[in-house]
Amino acid sequence: MRVIFEHREHNAVMGRDYFLDTTIELSHVEKAIIEQRYLQDQIVATGLRDRPPSDSALELPALIRQLAPLALLLSAGFAFFIWTGLGILLILCVVGAWIYAYVAPFLHARACKPLIVKVGQIQKFPKFSFFAPTPHHCKNLADDVEAQLMLLKTIISGSAELGETQTFEL
Repeated sequence: MRVIFEHREHNAVMGRDYFLDTTIELSHVEKAIIEQRYLQDQIVATGLRDRPPSDSALELPALIRQLAPLALLLSAGFAFFIWTGLGILLILCVVGAWIYAYVAPFLHARACKPLIVKVGQIQKFPKFSFFAPTPHHCKNLADDVEAQLMLLKTIISGSAELGETQTFEL
């Protein structure tokens, strides 16, 4: 098993994001043992794939859902009584915000869902990335993944052959 950890820094809107890019290359013997002993469902690592949304980003859709009917009514009144062109533009903006308010929770749920990497996925896609808020967390994440991979290596090598029959008295 060959493991490559790459620490990556990404400029974000508010600060920087850090990612641990991991590549795992299994040998032919390890792949054969995994296939023969059905070890594809063993979990290798878990972590976040993206930065989780902030508290304000989670609360904003609920606020928009509450205020959108009033904003739509005011926009319609503006379009009817004051200025039709700008009023129609306001109506479109309010409708777009209202749609966002109903779609955003699904997008946020996906961002908060942890990425669970299993052995079967590694065989097909040997590269995966995890989010870390700081370089320190990224290094700790690399240590955790390394510990999980050492456990996986132990499971694979222990599964290579069946145990021998033992007889003993108690």
